[in-house]
Amino acid sequence: MLNELYERLSLWKDFELPNIIERELRIPETADIIAVYGPRRAGKTYFMFQMMKNLIENGIPKENMLYVNFDDIIFRKYDVKKIFNAYFELFNPKGEIYLFLDEIQNLTDWPIWLRTLYDEGYRIFITGSSSKLMIQEIAKELRGRYTSRLILPFSFREFLKLNNFEFIDTYVKSGEIKNFLREYLTFGGFPEVISIKNRLDKREKLLSIYETTFYRDFVERYKVREIEIAKVLLEFILSNTSKAFSITKIHNTFKTMGINVSKRTLWKYYNEMIESLLFFEVNIFTYSKRKEILFPRKVYSVDTGISNLAKTQIESILAENIIFLELLRRNNNIYYYLTKSRKEIDFYIPNRSMLIEVSLEYDDEHIKKLKEAMNELKINEAYIITWDHEDEKEFNYSGKIYRIKFIPLWKWLLKNYN
Repeated sequence: MLNELYERLSLWKDFELPNIIERELRIPETADIIAVYGPRRAGKTYFMFQMMKNLIENGIPKENMLYVNFDDIIFRKYDVKKIFNAYFELFNPKGEIYLFLDEIQNLTDWPIWLRTLYDEGYRIFITGSSSKLMIQEIAKELRGRYTSRLILPFSFREFLKLNNFEFIDTYVKSGEIKNFLREYLTFGGFPEVISIKNRLDKREKLLSIYETTFYRDFVERYKVREIEIAKVLLEFILSNTSKAFSITKIHNTFKTMGINVSKRTLWKYYNEMIESLLFFEVNIFTYSKRKEILFPRKVYSVDTGISNLAKTQIESILAENIIFLELLRRNNNIYYYLTKSRKEIDFYIPNRSMLIEVSLEYDDEHIKKLKEAMNELKINEAYIITWDHEDEKEFNYSGKIYRIKFIPLWKWLLKNYN
């Protein structure tokens, strides 16, 4: 049986690293374990290849790197010791060893193995397709000896690179950029989907990603029994992206549909779906932790192409989802805000004192509620993301000067307005 293991490792020995679109995710120089987690098919493996290329450019021979994908059933048959023995026999590496362990959650007792390998002095890079659970497990075993980074489907900048579009910071090509933006809003940023030209084929690939994530990273990992109920729950959530909702509301909706399920089960599935990176939640900003817990959350899909599978979304909803994902890439603490008159502001970033409202069409109502929020939070500058309107307005509100910047969506995505 060991022959199949040697055969797999021989394939890696002969493997030529592919040409790749360099991702904008940056990894610090550190001896810690590097843990890159993110949704399935978001590009974690190719990001590993990017790190390998960087090492080779810095003089590290490929023989000193071992890549193991634990999605491969062959590798899952063997414990790590046997894999390593076969690697040393085939490669005969000299010097420091770099381990690239892909989809590590599929390896039995992986946190214990990681601690052992780290203590033995290996440089370790891992990926996984779950979020909180993976980080909790690493933290438990390694106690601060790791650095984690979230990788998402392609940003709009990376999307344009994959489409060989050279961005220039003028409006000369803004019409072409907006055509690309509409495609990005509709089909999202999964690399495989971007590379497909036919719209029906794009949708089929998105459906494949969606179903694989649902069954592999949620149903199988958490041993879900009531699969049909979980499907309905996920479809309901993805159909209501950017809207505030509560499990109580969903539970009542299920009852009207004749679906008998406990609120506790819905909460369990909801949290496990978040851990599986099927969607993200955003809490209300409040100085009371109790209110934050009790208020409805807003949810955003991991990719707009995925949310479009559940329900064809209008452009403003997709734009809000895209902005959320970009804020997440920029390492922000993200909340939504409710004014004293109960008007909702899409995003509030307290660590940057930043308010963002999405209004693709110019609308005075958005300006009014943003003014109210700015006054309450003592913020003198805010953004309204539009489709193509660009402007800047100053105004006096309650004796203070405030400024609102109107920025086209494509321009906000391509420049850092943090």
